[in-house]
Amino acid sequence: MSVITHGEIMGSESEYADKVMHMCLSVAGGNAIFMADAIEPLTQGSGIALSIEYKTEAEAREAFAKLAADGTVKQPIEMQPFGLFYGELIDKYGIVWMMTAPSSKADPI
Repeated sequence: MSVITHGEIMGSESEYADKVMHMCLSVAGGNAIFMADAIEPLTQGSGIALSIEYKTEAEAREAFAKLAADGTVKQPIEMQPFGLFYGELIDKYGIVWMMTAPSSKADPI
């Protein structure tokens, strides 16, 4: 994980000195998520939707179940006509998550 604050880049005089400017996290087996600040006011959860592709249906279902706890399932993970398992939920913090996994019968790309 890497975190850079406004103070580290802009100097401690900035009114946002203690706020995060950029963050990079490793998730889901080493995938990187890079995030940048938004100084404008946001409603909780309104400014982000995340999509994660897992290598297996089992991994996707496990992550989905954990994020769905205390959240709202919009679309359960099911095989879709386009050949992927897909599910969508809103977690307890209001973040929208879209999760996919290939069919075990899918041809390798």
